[in-house]
Parts: sequence; structure tokens; C-alpha cells
Amino acid sequence: MLKSRILSDRYEQLETVDVASSSGEDSASVAPVARPVDTPAKYRPYLVDWRFLPEHVLLAKDTVRHGIVGLGAAMAAARLTRPVWRRAFRNAMVPPVLAAGRLFIHIPKTGGTSICANLYGRNLPHATASFWREMYGAEIAAVPSFAVLREPLDRLQSAYRFIKYGGTDVIAVSRYDMFRLRGTDTFDQFVERLHLNPKLLTTITTLQSQADFVCDADGNPMVDRLFRMEKGRMPDDLNRWLGIEVLPELNRSSVEPIQMSNVTVGRVEQLYASDFALFHG
Repeated sequence: MLKSRILSDRYEQLETVDVASSSGEDSASVAPVARPVDTPAKYRPYLVDWRFLPEHVLLAKDTVRHGIVGLGAAMAAARLTRPVWRRAFRNAMVPPVLAAGRLFIHIPKTGGTSICANLYGRNLPHATASFWREMYGAEIAAVPSFAVLREPLDRLQSAYRFIKYGGTDVIAVSRYDMFRLRGTDTFDQFVERLHLNPKLLTTITTLQSQADFVCDADGNPMVDRLFRMEKGRMPDDLNRWLGIEVLPELNRSSVEPIQMSNVTVGRVEQLYASDFALFHG
């Protein structure tokens, strides 16, 4: 049976990248919403940690969940059922954002669990900026939005570790996703699987392109601020902008070194070309 590793909280640096606000105003001029840091030492983003169940039961549960999530996404996208979806989930998504005064577009494996814990006291879905704008744009139009970017190769290595070890002490990996990536014991094998089946980048949320989360169809950022993660330290400007003194990191994956071939590096650059352009742009 796979066991998630118990990982200590550490810090990762976020370097800011200025992005023009959709309203045409400088988002840096928006005063931060002051709030104390009160992140529980044993923060849990979900009500139940199902990892007490046997692995085969977890796989069955997560397979069913994948189907339900897919159905929900189809309902949200369909014109006839979209209003039903909007009303059904509005109270779970909009009030925390309005109360915090910040809309965080949570890209997986970018330190977002810590931000959600401090801003909202809970996790919000990994929803794209375009989704938020289409579903609840009128209600959150005045709320400054932001996201955190991570160097794409570094992020993919973190995702690989996260999946390989079944998650962290905070969040478990979908066993359905692990099943689809079975047999990828090395990072080279993992990337080769993605290279041969790039559809996995759109059906496994942890692997989804960062650009897909924050950009429109033309590749233009849809958030007011972007921050860049690198080199192990949180910057003061992010903390000031959020009104948080210290932003501890939760859900950090193992940091063991990963060996990879030049072919693998080239494949990652090809698979995540839009992310490299966004991060280094």
C-alpha cells in the first residue's frame, strides 16, 4: 500500500511579475486586506482524509469521482445547464473570495495550498481565470485577482514527486490519476508517457498548463497580478499585497534530486512551451 510522506513546512520564493489590470488600473495600488496569519499546524483542506481506506477502494472511489467531476465540467460548459451549476456552487465559491478581498487562481504545485489556507481558511477548486470570469464575473469584478507561476520544469518535477508518493501529509493524489501513470518509475518514463499521450495534460489537473489557468485563448493574462516562484523564499511584496506577515508553505512535495536526460528536458520544453513563454516573458 502506498503511504504519503510526512513532509515538513518550508518556504519557496515568489518573484513578482507585473501584469496590467483588466480594468486598466495599476493593481499594486490596491490596498492590501489586513488579516492575521492563523494557519492551523494541522491544516486540512478537506473534511475527510480518505487514506484510511484500502488502496483498491481508493482507486474505485477516485475513478467514480473523476466521472462526476467530468460531468460537472460538462454541465458548467453547457449553455442550458450552466445556470444550474452556477447557482449550485455559488455559495461555496464566491463568499470566501469576497470576504478575503482577493481572487486567487490556484495553479497546482505552485504553493497555493498555503495561500488558500491563509486567505480562505480552506481550499477552493483549481478553477481557471476564464471559468471564474464566465461563471461569477459580475460578482467578483471589483476583486483583485492574482496567481503564482513556477518554473515549468521545476513544477513538473514537483508534480512527479507528488504523484509518485501518493501525495503529501496534507493532500492525497487521486488514485485514478496514479493508475493512469502507472509504470512511470523514473522521471524520464513519466515525461515519455506525457509525450506519447499529451491528453493527460488536460485530464490530470496537477499536470495542466499554467497558461491554461491564467490566460485567455490568445495567451494574454487574465489576472491583475502574477507572482513567480523560485529559490526557496517568500518575498515581502506578496505578503504585503495579501496583508499577511508570513506565508508558511503547506503541501510541499519531496525535494529529492531527479535525474533526467536531455531528451526529457526537450520534451518538457515542447509540452509546456506556453508556460515557459509565460514564465520567462
